[in-house]
Amino acid sequence: MTSESNIFPIPQGMERFAREAQAGIEMLNAAEANLATAREDRMEAALKVSIALYGARQKLKDDYEFGCWCNENNLGDNIVKKDDRAAFVQFGSNPTRTREVFARTERQSWREIYRLEWCTVSQAAKPPPASGPKLKAAKEYVQAVEALEGKFPTEQEVSDATGVSRGTASDAMRDLRSRRREEDGRIQFNKAAATHIEAAIKRRRQELEASFKETIAREINKLYNEHFPTLQKEQNEAVAERKFYREMINDHKPPFTEVEFLIILACLHPDNSASDEKRQSAFRIFNAAKFQLTGKK
Repeated sequence: MTSESNIFPIPQGMERFAREAQAGIEMLNAAEANLATAREDRMEAALKVSIALYGARQKLKDDYEFGCWCNENNLGDNIVKKDDRAAFVQFGSNPTRTREVFARTERQSWREIYRLEWCTVSQAAKPPPASGPKLKAAKEYVQAVEALEGKFPTEQEVSDATGVSRGTASDAMRDLRSRRREEDGRIQFNKAAATHIEAAIKRRRQELEASFKETIAREINKLYNEHFPTLQKEQNEAVAERKFYREMINDHKPPFTEVEFLIILACLHPDNSASDEKRQSAFRIFNAAKFQLTGKK
């Protein structure tokens, strides 16, 4: 693959760095456009851009090729100022140290942060030089990939990207893992930075709790509004039905008096010996209750 306006070979894997850098720029622009956004959002976006630009710069031969690549991937001077881009590349060379500087800086200019803070910290804590340029190049590539993907590349990937042997790639990863174990737990913040971080964590926790409570209240109201009318209607109908049957029972007039019932019962008894007079009386009583018993006249 070659550049369209400047003919030189573009190494494999550059699309990934372009995507990461472009996404970081979008995050950075959004953070800077919102004055109320958390300071940490801006710094995380800048670190994402830095890691991607550093990874891309390591795969290109010189600054000229890097500048051409940036222009063709919407990362040129009109998007990222040249001085800021140079600072980002340096930031991406050591994400751990960059996080330390970002955590305590009060400056807004990336160039000033790099010139007045990052360089000072970098020189004060600069590790011993690599044993050779090939080993150094391999280490830098491994660090860039790890920062982007969260894991080390394979020895073959390091070899293909940097042109070193697989043995050199293995030495680079082994040395980085050894240094990582030594550095674990060494990052410390001064009192002001620690206070700032604790305040940010507390603020974020409060925001999440408030958001959670708001979400719960909203869902409760939604369920209430969706289901309460139906439940209320069913309850009202049940109350009305119970009232109807209670009134019907209370207002019910028996079809016979107890005396009339006994006369009819005597006439219907299997061993009845009722007189004709009683039979006539029973017939008259029963026939008079026809409407109450059958609902028909």
